[in-house]
Amino acid sequence: MNNELKRLNCNNYHVCDLNDQDVFWFGCLGLRSLYNYSKDSDHTFKELCLSMIKDSQVIVNYNDGRRLVLTLI
Repeated sequence: MNNELKRLNCNNYHVCDLNDQDVFWFGCLGLRSLYNYSKDSDHTFKELCLSMIKDSQVIVNYNDGRRLVLTLI
C-alpha cells in the first residue's frame, strides 16, 4: 500500500468538469490535491485514494451539484 500512496503523491491529476466538459485543469499537489477534492464531496479522502489506486480515475460529486472526473496522469 505504501508504494501506491507514494505513486498518488508523486503524480498529477487531470480534472474535467462534467458540468462544462470544455473546462479542465490539472491538480499538481499529489495527495494534497486528492484531499482538497474530497472536501464537500461524496468521497472521503480514503475512499478517493483507494478508488484512484484501483481504477486511476474517479467521478467526484459535490454537494453544490458540481461533478468532476479525476484521472491519474
